[in-house]
Formats: sequence, C-alpha cells, structure tokens
Amino acid sequence: MRQSVARRQQQYHKKHQQTERMTRRVVYGGLAIGAALVGLWVWYLSATVDHAATETEARIVQREKDTAVLVKQLTERRLAREAAERAEVAQAIATSAQSSSANVAQPQGKRCNFARKHNDPSRIDVLVNKKHCLVPLSYAPKTVTVGSAVLSPLAASDYRKMIAAAAEAGHSLRASSSYRSFADQVSTYRYWLEYTDSISETNAVSAMPGYSEHQTGLTVDLAVGGCVLDCLTKHAAYPWLTQHAHEYGFIERYPLGKEEITGYSHESWHYRYVGVETASDMKRSGIQTLEEYWEMLGGVYD
Repeated sequence: MRQSVARRQQQYHKKHQQTERMTRRVVYGGLAIGAALVGLWVWYLSATVDHAATETEARIVQREKDTAVLVKQLTERRLAREAAERAEVAQAIATSAQSSSANVAQPQGKRCNFARKHNDPSRIDVLVNKKHCLVPLSYAPKTVTVGSAVLSPLAASDYRKMIAAAAEAGHSLRASSSYRSFADQVSTYRYWLEYTDSISETNAVSAMPGYSEHQTGLTVDLAVGGCVLDCLTKHAAYPWLTQHAHEYGFIERYPLGKEEITGYSHESWHYRYVGVETASDMKRSGIQTLEEYWEMLGGVYD
C-alpha cells in the first residue's frame, strides 16, 4: 500500500515538473516573441524617423537653394536699378554742368513729384524729398544774409529771432550751411558720388540737384563754435533746440528713427523753416516729419 502511495507521489511530482517545464517554455517563448516584436517596432519607428529626417533635410536644402536663387535675382534687380539711377544722375549732372541757363530740363521718370501738392518752392509749405523735387529743378529764391546764414526772406526774420534767443540762453548757434544753388548741389552731390562710389550710400546723405531743401532757402545746418554736424547732439544747444525751435517756425527735418519716411539718415543739425503755426502744431501733436504731417507718404524710397 505504501509503495502504491509513493509511486503515485512520484508520478505526481514528475507530472508537475513536466507542467512547470512546459509553462516556462511557453512563457520564455512568449517573451522571446514579444521581444522580437518590440525590436521590429523599434526598427520600424527608427526607419520612419530616418525617412522623415531625410525628407526634412531635403526640404531644407531645397529651401536654401530657392532662397539663394531669390537673393541672386533681387541682387541683380537692385544692381540694375542702381545702374539705371546712376546713369540718370550722371546725365542730370552732365546737363547742368554744360548749361548756364536757369531752366535746366527735368529728368524723366517717376522720381520727381509723386504728388501735386505742396510743390510751390516759393511757399514755406513746399515739400522737398527724394520723390518730390523742385519745379523747376533749378529754382532759385531771393535771399538775404543773416549772420553766417543765407536764407529766403520767408525764413530770415524768425531765424534771426531764434539765434538771438539761443544766445540769451548761452548757446552761440551759427549756420555751417544754408542756401545752396542748383549748381552748388551739383558739386555737393558729385563729391559724395565720387567719395562713396555708390548711388545708395550717396542718396542716404546727399540730395540730387533739384531735390535738396537747401535750394529753397528755407533750410539751415546749425553748428556751435567748432562743433559741426553730429556733435551737436552732445552740446547743450541741442536740447534747447528740441524745446524751442518750433517757437520760431523751425523743425529738425531728419529725426532719428524716421529714416524710412524721410529717406535720409538722422541729421540733428538740419533745420527746416515751416512757419510758427505748422512747427508748433507738429510739436503739440508729436508728429516729427513733414511727410507724416502733410500725409504725403507716397513714393517708397529705394
């Protein structure tokens, strides 16, 4: 009887061991299959990411190529435009140099007078900029001399008052430049053109003949003693002008931050006479440029 029980126990244990071995094989087999599937999925994801990265890289490369082509096209257009403008300016200068006549022919094209208002050079509300020239280009006003300044009679009286008021405040303002004739502007522009050898750089600092406010007799470049041009901003006279110039009808014509509107780099020394009423209204309203004040922003500067 005991042997029969023992035999049954042995058989049970043997069967149990076989079951355990079978279970382990199933589990390990499942784990192996799972691992293989995970590996396959990881490989698929990696291949997909690599493919996407390759496509992205290809798009970036193509975009860079397209950008390079566009930049090249824009550069070629700009150079062509500058060459055309250079030829136009050279022709205008050559014409003016050969002619002593007061009436110099106006260059053709869209540069001159994009608007038909504020275009009377004998009035203090005339607008002169790169897109709005004098008519005629060779306009010459009557002038009077006030100290070191040569100005139109329209501006002379208030200029005299401003200089006197500045002197009382301890600032010895003087004119380093004022009225310039068409012929003078030809020489000035030619100088900058030869100096920079660039139509764009020249246009940023000098006006073409017939496009200069100085030719109206309404503009003066102010200096203090030996301080000329840029150093004016460091002189005590500059804050005084900022506070009081409008009381005498003058505005700082090319303020800082308005280069895209005026077409010129900041010139702290360049003051334009527009009359006390206009200058004071601009001061009150916070409008700094004539283009904005008279709503004449047409004509984008190149």
